[in-house]
Amino acid sequence: MPCATAVAVAQLPPLPPAGPPAAPATPATVLDPFSGAGSSGVAALKLGRSYIGLELNADYVAIAEKRLRQIDTYQPRLL
Repeated sequence: MPCATAVAVAQLPPLPPAGPPAAPATPATVLDPFSGAGSSGVAALKLGRSYIGLELNADYVAIAEKRLRQIDTYQPRLL
């Protein structure tokens, strides 16, 4: 005996943003001793934090610097 299947399709309303509402950034400095491509720095700057990244490999320093320059709040101070 054949089995009949019915499928109902409905459009759901969009989900609300995940997590609590964004609060003002707490002043803080993120220290990343193995900075690599600078992902921690990108996140820190986007969240309004200061960032200090340390990296020995010059190729990764160049990659991180390029990524960080794309962030509006980036203010380079190379030591």
